[in-house]
Amino acid sequence: MARVQVQGDWVAIISALDANDTPITLFFSDKGYKDPTTGQYYDSRMRQPARINVTGNDGGLLRVMNSKSIGEIILNNIDGKLNYLLDYAFDGREVTLQLIDPDGVVTTWFKGIITRFYQQGNDLQLTLKSLSESLDLPLVQERYQGTGGVEGLATDIKGNVKPRVYGQVTNITPTLCFATSGVYQASDLPTCVIENVYDKGVQLTLGVTRATLADLLANTPAANVYDRFQGYFRLGTTTVQQITCDCTDRVSIGSATIAGLAGDVFKKICDTITFSTPRDIFGEIPVLLDDVTHKYQLSASTTIQIIDVFDNGVRLVNEGVYASESEFNSTAPAKGKWRSWQGKIRITPKDDTQYPFAPLPLGTITCNAIDSGVTFTDTFSVTTNTQAVTTLNSVGTIGLFINEDRTIRDTLDEICRSCAAYWWFGDSDEQSVYNVNQINAKLYEEPSAVADLTLYPYRTIGSSITRSATGVGENGLPYYSVLARYGKIYTVQTDVLGATTQTRKALVAKEFLIEEQADLSVAKKRHPQSTRLEFNSLLAIVTGKQIGRAHV
Repeated sequence: MARVQVQGDWVAIISALDANDTPITLFFSDKGYKDPTTGQYYDSRMRQPARINVTGNDGGLLRVMNSKSIGEIILNNIDGKLNYLLDYAFDGREVTLQLIDPDGVVTTWFKGIITRFYQQGNDLQLTLKSLSESLDLPLVQERYQGTGGVEGLATDIKGNVKPRVYGQVTNITPTLCFATSGVYQASDLPTCVIENVYDKGVQLTLGVTRATLADLLANTPAANVYDRFQGYFRLGTTTVQQITCDCTDRVSIGSATIAGLAGDVFKKICDTITFSTPRDIFGEIPVLLDDVTHKYQLSASTTIQIIDVFDNGVRLVNEGVYASESEFNSTAPAKGKWRSWQGKIRITPKDDTQYPFAPLPLGTITCNAIDSGVTFTDTFSVTTNTQAVTTLNSVGTIGLFINEDRTIRDTLDEICRSCAAYWWFGDSDEQSVYNVNQINAKLYEEPSAVADLTLYPYRTIGSSITRSATGVGENGLPYYSVLARYGKIYTVQTDVLGATTQTRKALVAKEFLIEEQADLSVAKKRHPQSTRLEFNSLLAIVTGKQIGRAHV
């Protein structure tokens, strides 16, 4: 938790849309600050600079990065003079938190986006969330339509995720997408190259590399021959036993074409990321449907979720969500509470304390909600730090085959876990700006003798700073050994045909190769209860030096 107390003025620069959808910038501070150059005044509204927890992502390799990145800024609205902000739109827009020291030096401590803006008592709160939490989106969007041809049929592969290859993959099982013509698809990316095709271990002969998909479909290869086009290939016969293939996805860098270096794959995935966020609704007055049962409707949309309900500005207690519209119509919530069904609200007033069993009249009802079915047209992409790509490339080639639902975040996690690395949104220095427009990555390295950060008492909130000699193992001790499984065989085969080469038989008979680096003489001797770290890697080749970075 980054909670920092230093001398100077904390200021927040916040982007929003006003009630007329006009872009506007808001300026707030903790003590009241006037920029001596521009004359811009930063209103003294911030109860605290921000409570921010920013962490990297290593795919669960080590215990040091297992929490979510999130934060908030709280604005004091006890006088109600910020009520106009309830008509503003903040979600998905940028916020910058800076410290201006007594000498006028400006340091940017945080730069991110706002996910929610809401009222709580006399405060207005802006929730700040790491973009990494927003990457739980499908990496592969394309699915087979079931309309015939290479889109398959409604009776076989309709609705299945189209396969995709990153890097170099060995012995994958492609999708038979056009069964009557013997057409298979290994990847939906145009940069994919089918290297070899096998029928139960026996290598088939490459015929013609076709220029178009139409050309591939128009020509039938000879028996035991396959033609190819990008991520597709076609067999000369439909009478087969078990078809597998080896593929590469090639990345063009200058005049060179390279297959599957870890950093290039990482960047290729990051280049596909764009953001748009659900529209938050604040301070809206719902339509009264029935003044006897106190039913209201904010929207007829089925994607509306009611977050808060207020009676004359006082938040009412939420009793939950109805299971159906019929329950909404038949069952009232408890006294003084509300329940919702999609965009509808039902309220039961409290009893009047002076006149028992006589319900108090409701005042002006307002509510906050979110509509996941409506998104802003505003989107932005991210870039990948150049040094991060170079660093991950130094680890080597990876191979990733996707033929089921998988999120962008999980994929980036898996790449970094494979490389004993971690990634985050930000600049090259983890201690500096949290930058929503850039994704960075670094390798785990042995501790340096030079301090990365110096903590002083005046920079902390709390009683003291303590030191503990602990490792990152599950029992708090260092690992004595790191074992990596690499060179994945996606389709393990132990019953290949007799004509299969001995080299191929040995290669496809087990899922992974294994590399281990142990420190029995030091770590295990000093810590007899230390354990071994084991993980699966997408790397095609792993060396002891590479996995040694995780040996901490």
